[in-house]
Amino acid sequence: MKKVKIADHPGDTFILMNSEFEFIRMIRDRVAAGGSAEVIEGIGDDTAILREVSGRETLVTVDLLVEDVDFKLEYIPAEWLGHKALAVSLSDIAAMGGTPAQSMLSLAIPVKLSSDGAAGQFWENFFNGYFSLADKYGVTLIGGDISSSPDRLSVDSIVIGRCSSGKAVRRSTGRPGDRIYLTGAIGASAAGLKLLLDGARVNQSSDGSLEQSALRSHLKPVPRIEFGAIAGARSLAHSMIDVSDGMAQDLLHICEESRVNAIIDF
Repeated sequence: MKKVKIADHPGDTFILMNSEFEFIRMIRDRVAAGGSAEVIEGIGDDTAILREVSGRETLVTVDLLVEDVDFKLEYIPAEWLGHKALAVSLSDIAAMGGTPAQSMLSLAIPVKLSSDGAAGQFWENFFNGYFSLADKYGVTLIGGDISSSPDRLSVDSIVIGRCSSGKAVRRSTGRPGDRIYLTGAIGASAAGLKLLLDGARVNQSSDGSLEQSALRSHLKPVPRIEFGAIAGARSLAHSMIDVSDGMAQDLLHICEESRVNAIIDF
């Protein structure tokens, strides 16, 4: 999957080899046929075209996952990697009190994932995970980019969301006297990562034990879409944040942006 340069001028033009065209066509075929009423043009042109609607605001977030930095192929199933690539960005939209609408996906693909039959199965599983989560929350893939990588897989996820005008829940609007709440259990993902690095592996057919539950929390996180959308629409929270670096670190972000202190009663 290499890009072949065909012109020398500012903003060099490239033409993609057949294998890359086929890969893009495979992705395009996986996008729901109906798409979204907001999407005028999705995959297939130089840019996507979205229909603007008055009375709402657009939320945009991006997350980059790099092999051997953010994940290891030796321990994450391809289907779960596809799920996680989208889930981490959906979680950011939820933290703003919004609803996800469209996504974009860019891939830097190493030779090991582009040259044999096993690679084909990997990508089929990857997109099974990605589109399963996208379909669950009504997210339409509208574009992205594909290139080659010397040795590691990189996955770049962009999600576009919506909220009513003035309803976005920011980090900077916490107030003295606010109570602090968490959704779900804290620390399971960190425990799962430690277990993985110590040699534990997930059993995809079983999640009964505490160990397997922790592994799943790290490898296949569940974005709090419904909660975030309700909290935003009903103005239930003055401030929210996606907990990705740990409760203390992420709460500090709210404190810094809102210029408040916090007391945690363990």
